[in-house]
Parts: sequence; C-alpha cells; structure tokens
Amino acid sequence: MPTLQDSSESDNELARRWQAGDGRAAELLIDRHLSKLRAFLATRCGSQTEADDLAQDVFVAACRHIESFRADGNFSGWLYGIARNKVADFWRRQHPTETFEERHAGIDARSPSLIHEESDRAAQVWAEVFARLPETQAAALWLRIQEEMHLEEIASALDVTLSNAKVLLFRARQTLAAHWNSRTALS
Repeated sequence: MPTLQDSSESDNELARRWQAGDGRAAELLIDRHLSKLRAFLATRCGSQTEADDLAQDVFVAACRHIESFRADGNFSGWLYGIARNKVADFWRRQHPTETFEERHAGIDARSPSLIHEESDRAAQVWAEVFARLPETQAAALWLRIQEEMHLEEIASALDVTLSNAKVLLFRARQTLAAHWNSRTALS
C-alpha cells in the first residue's frame, strides 16, 4: 500500500487541489511537511512538546487560510511563514516566573547550567528581535543568522525578490543597532 508521501505531485499542485476542497491533497501536504516542520519548531522553542503544539497550530492556521495561498507562490515558504509567526507568538507569550538572581544564585560558572543560561539569553534576545521588528524583517534576520541561509534562499523562503531580501536584512540590522546603541547609551 502506498504511503501518503508517495505522491509525485508538487506542493503547489497539491495546494491548488486543497484550495479546491480536496481533503486528500491536504493530507498529503501535511504528511509531507510534518516531520521537518516539527524539527524546525523544536529548534526555535526548545521543547518537543511545545513544537508539537505549535505544529498543530500551524496546520490549523493553514487549513483556515489555505485560500490565501497564491498558486504562483512557494507552498513551503508560505507554510514556514505561518510557522515563524506562531513561534513569534509563542515567545511573546512567555513571561519569566522568577528573577534571574533567584534562579542562578550560587551556581558555579563552570557548571552545565551556564550553557542553559546562555541558551535562555539567546531565546530572550530573539524574542526581543521578533517583538521589535516587523515579522518579515525578523524572519529574514533569523534565516540569515540562525539558519545560515544565503540571500537567494532567504528570498525564496520569504517569497520576496533578492533586492527585497537585502533591504529587509539592512533595515532589521539598522533598527536593532539603533535600539541597542540607545540602550547602552542609557546605561
């Protein structure tokens, strides 16, 4: 018996069928992208449980908004755009429950918890980036820094022109530099 992934149709062909009401096409697309999407989300939220919840949210949003997918676009880019928004929403909802000093009092700097602390700080910085920048600028910066994508890959993932990808990165860096320079000036 063939698996769902055996379809030779492209993502865009399946997306067009899904838009026309073909539930089988939706199943094929979900099956095709689920494992990679879960891995993508797990690296961004730090928990497989959270990644599973976010993956479900992504596919629910895709189901609700499949009509907004442009047939000439890139389905994978569209889907990962939804995922980036869900990750940004996830980090915006996070609120620390204890102060830094309480959590880290008396911890030896050589302990493995230092690595965890640095990971927490990186997550906080990215949450601030996504809160401060427009979503497309933050996503472009994420793809460049975290995913180490080239400009062409960023343009494709965000479904923008190469020039637009360059502008998004430039504006993101410019905005963040101005923000962090003003923060250090106040210190």
